[in-house]
Amino acid sequence: TNGGERVDRSIDDDGLNKLYETALTKVGLLLIDDAWHEDDVRSLLMLDDTGSTSSSSSTNSSSFRSMCAIVTTRNNLVVAGAKVIDVGKLNDVDSINVLKSFDQNRNISDDDLKKIATKCGHIALALSIVGAAIAKNNVLAVNRLLELVVPKEMDGKMNALFKWSFESLDEKLRVVLQHSSSFPFPFTKQSFKDAFDCDGRMDLQQLLNRGWLSWLKDDDRFAMHDVVREYVQSTIEKKRQLQLSKL
Repeated sequence: TNGGERVDRSIDDDGLNKLYETALTKVGLLLIDDAWHEDDVRSLLMLDDTGSTSSSSSTNSSSFRSMCAIVTTRNNLVVAGAKVIDVGKLNDVDSINVLKSFDQNRNISDDDLKKIATKCGHIALALSIVGAAIAKNNVLAVNRLLELVVPKEMDGKMNALFKWSFESLDEKLRVVLQHSSSFPFPFTKQSFKDAFDCDGRMDLQQLLNRGWLSWLKDDDRFAMHDVVREYVQSTIEKKRQLQLSKL
């Protein structure tokens, strides 16, 4: 899937065919990262509803089973026959330390930081972005955040926190962030300048400091988490819909 949207992965797809061919001849480990739908996982692993290798496949099932698979997901997918491992979340102490990694937040009480960590679901990505947001305007931001109603389910929680943090950005940073989300892969400062005819270096650095972007030191490139990209692109669509409604 791509950002939660289902994509067509037919058996004739070149990538799948290469996967199946490899599975017939080699022992390997297949990593399926950030899966959203059980059917897609079953398709990639050639599993039926019972968790067994599909007998209708043209490949040899016993040979295919020599390839092990790890599936990561935020949607609590359950594939029959698979061992489920909950990697858990950060504890209170580690969550507070993430928030305190921003010096300005060290004057906030541990009690309030603990409440903020709970709202963030003790998720490192959310803690990083929210921590940077409250560091810019301690008292007002903390009070607003503590009053924020956050859904219990994970996707709703993340979107609510992203929305709160996104609205704390000035308009220029929002535009640069939206531009950055158009890259489906890590990008350089020069590629950003070429694509949008603007420098943006200082703004990209601010977004990096605020947790919206990450820096790949070895590649000298900026990167955006898929979950962040999905949210930012949704703000672009909402803006477009609003503009259309005014026509």
